[in-house]
Amino acid sequence: MVLSELLTDLRKLNRVDKLYVIQELVAELVQKEELSMQLNDEVLKKDAALARIRKRWDMLPMQLSDQVEMWKLRTLNS
Repeated sequence: MVLSELLTDLRKLNRVDKLYVIQELVAELVQKEELSMQLNDEVLKKDAALARIRKRWDMLPMQLSDQVEMWKLRTLNS
């Protein structure tokens, strides 16, 4: 059905039926928007987790370097 035909049919409805159609369409849009927001929230959580992992990964060489230095000091002091 083409949009113009649909609009013609919708205009023939009485006031109560028109309001019902509007209510149903808005409820559907709200549901889809809520789902979209939940998905966006999940993406943000995953991005934050990845950022924490990247930060730890980036710090790993410094931590290893520090451990090597401490090992050298212990070895020299022994």
